[in-house]
Amino acid sequence: MNLEEIIQDLLAQKAAGTNKEKMNIVLDNAIEHIKALAALTPDQKVNLQIVKLESLVDQKDDVIIQLQQELQEAQEIAADALAKYNETAERLPVSLEVSVSGKKVKINHGVHYKGDEFTAAELAKNNLVLEELLKIGSGALTILED
Repeated sequence: MNLEEIIQDLLAQKAAGTNKEKMNIVLDNAIEHIKALAALTPDQKVNLQIVKLESLVDQKDDVIIQLQQELQEAQEIAADALAKYNETAERLPVSLEVSVSGKKVKINHGVHYKGDEFTAAELAKNNLVLEELLKIGSGALTILED
């Protein structure tokens, strides 16, 4: 038991003591612990400090291991998110630009038009639907040049 622990223990006993007999017991315990500490050789004192420091190092090692595990989990989550992003990005059209009714337009995305689904790539091949979308001012198209 180190000096700090002894002091805390004695203070706890003191707080619990309410009469002279209990206080004498606390005082006797304090004297006994102080004598035991005073009787330690310098090597024993050093060894006690080494044990205490090794305990602190072990605690820090545990924290480091936990942080490394959290880092590993965070890296896995980030890699998964990047893979999902890349997968989604691969499905997005690469700037589809076409001419419709003499106007250069960019197809922004696919549409649901008159009961049919059209991807951006399918729209690029269907002038009739493009002309209708341009006519109604659909957000699926952006006019680049008039």
